Amino acid sequence: MKKYLLFGLVIVGLCWFTPSRATHALGLKVAPLMYEETLADGEKKKGFIDISNPDDQTVLVKTEVQAFKQINNNGDLEFYDKAEYQQGIKVDFTEFTLKSKEALRLYFVLDSDALPKGGVYATLLFKTTQGGTNPDNTSIQPATRVGTHLLIENKGGGEKNASIKSVKLPFFQFSEQLQAGAEVSNVGGPKALAYFPNLEFKVEPFGTTIKKRSSLLFPGISRSTQTTLPGNYAGLYKVTISTGDSQRSAWVIAITGFWRWLAPIILVSVLVIITLVIKYKSVFRNILKKPIAKQK
Repeated sequence: MKKYLLFGLVIVGLCWFTPSRATHALGLKVAPLMYEETLADGEKKKGFIDISNPDDQTVLVKTEVQAFKQINNNGDLEFYDKAEYQQGIKVDFTEFTLKSKEALRLYFVLDSDALPKGGVYATLLFKTTQGGTNPDNTSIQPATRVGTHLLIENKGGGEKNASIKSVKLPFFQFSEQLQAGAEVSNVGGPKALAYFPNLEFKVEPFGTTIKKRSSLLFPGISRSTQTTLPGNYAGLYKVTISTGDSQRSAWVIAITGFWRWLAPIILVSVLVIITLVIKYKSVFRNILKKPIAKQK
């Protein structure tokens, strides 16, 4: 027993005095995550991205420019190299070091003449490794990549055309707010651009109207957009969702807002009144049916 106890103490001692290194993945914070721009023929524009290192360690950051596209209706992205993008999008630094809690504003230049006409969909990616430029740092850490998407319309001529494929609206809703959604499709075409369609949600009669930006849609892609419609609704309503010249409608029986609490009270009160009316009406009929005693 003493031998086992001594062995356990030795193991605990080794764990206590052996130095250890953190194994969490390194990370960066970037802003903005999406950069949208329009370039005229022959124009150059300058933009910037703020990059910060929230980690406790120094990191070496490498910058690369890649193209991206949506590959399915879930919004999944595929990244790939494209020489025109690498020539038309230039950054101040392709490699730099960020100390712990340090931040950097990285500038980039967009060159209309070097980029292809139409939609340009690029990502400035930042890949990190631990230790900066210190060759004595031999620890191994997982590398991470973060980035900013660049959505550029170059030299005009592109088309933005979306349609409402379907309305997603539960027929009966008893909730704090009205829930509505739509499946939106980028119709596509030879000049179609990837963009964020603007949707309008309208509740009739006497309801609210709100506008919401849809998810990013590449040509030929369909995605769902959900929203909440504030208001106190009780009854049958028509919800119309539109974008551009495309619109679809659906009906809903909704009890929302304060009607969620008031409607049950009103319903119970009405049932009580009906019950009392039926009861007293029956008693009154029984009284009338009793024969009146004749006086001698």
